[in-house]
Amino acid sequence: MSPDDLVCQCFQVPLRKVLAFLKLHKPRRASQISECLRAGTGCGGCRPELER
Repeated sequence: MSPDDLVCQCFQVPLRKVLAFLKLHKPRRASQISECLRAGTGCGGCRPELER
């Protein structure tokens, strides 16, 4: 997966944005990513990817 690929189709969140969030905030739970980026709060199809 390239950094420009979308992790979340519903909210157009690219992998690059998720990786930057992980590096900066070091979340302990995938739900923290969802709270800030909204990824995983639409259809839920990207939740497994966010939990990895």
